[in-house]
Amino acid sequence: MVDVSGEPKGIEEALRLFGELKVDLLVIEGFHRLIAKRSDVGKIIAFKDFSDLKERIKETEQPIIALCTFNEEVAREGEGNLKFLVLPRDKDELIRALEAFIRSP
Repeated sequence: MVDVSGEPKGIEEALRLFGELKVDLLVIEGFHRLIAKRSDVGKIIAFKDFSDLKERIKETEQPIIALCTFNEEVAREGEGNLKFLVLPRDKDELIRALEAFIRSP
């Protein structure tokens, strides 16, 4: 785990920061603004409530791997045919979603 102070100006700069680590998988948290419009990057959207989710999802292109919340009440209410993962309860399902995404062509 690496903590970076300050937000990179672009995803390329963020990747350069981590490029020396020689990793097979890179999970970056907190860079929604940099990757939302990129169709070559899988995304996990974390949200607090429906208004937060609607704001994030309208700006986000596929692929979306998962929609995650810590709010059990939101997950119970649902929203259309979207499925929410409640963390940490559904961590195994999140791992399976990530594995499926990694294996996909």
